[in-house]
Amino acid sequence: MHTCAFPIAISSSLMAMTLFFGASGCDQKDADQPAAVSLTSGSIDRKTALAGEKLVSDANCVACHMASPIVVRRLGNAPAPVILGEDGVGGRLSPAAIEERLQAHGEDMGQRMPDLLHGLPTEERAAITTDLVHFLVSQGGPINSEASETNEVMMVRGEKIYREVGCVACHGPEPDFETLGRSWTRTSLASFLRDPLASHPSGRMPSMHLTPSEANAVATYMLKNQAEG
Repeated sequence: MHTCAFPIAISSSLMAMTLFFGASGCDQKDADQPAAVSLTSGSIDRKTALAGEKLVSDANCVACHMASPIVVRRLGNAPAPVILGEDGVGGRLSPAAIEERLQAHGEDMGQRMPDLLHGLPTEERAAITTDLVHFLVSQGGPINSEASETNEVMMVRGEKIYREVGCVACHGPEPDFETLGRSWTRTSLASFLRDPLASHPSGRMPSMHLTPSEANAVATYMLKNQAEG
């Protein structure tokens, strides 16, 4: 068992993650059973340590941080999205969308990407972000920035499919038309909808087994702000 000291005001999530990392350094025979850790604020039991393990797994920490084989096996190492090469992110998203993701680091999008530029001065951070955007746009892109054409029949069909195949279960009655409209083209979004795991192999969105025609209709509906604008 490991012991460590933390301020009493530490958040429960960070505390749970710390407990797991401490426990994962135990002897091999105990590696699959996170141990309780004593803190200045009291003792934390295995339930809290297991909650920390789930956070570590969800955040995909072992993609960058070393861990014993048994820990990696238990947590899993989620493959990152495909961003480089001919099928890179530049062929899926607009430059503005790529920049938005670099700046947000998934905070509001459910992504696992950490903020790698957090310690830099504002001007240097902005310059590096611009360089990264230009590089990433070159990976498979840039995409054709023409707005989606107006097609009322296809929009109605797309909305019907969106509601019937289960999209509303995760994305709500209506998708975020504004963000989608500035991020995708109909071609790139339809391609993603047909096989989400091709570009996001560890993503949460499954294939809905859409035909090319159905994916095109749903993409047209989801990008209706482009047509209306």
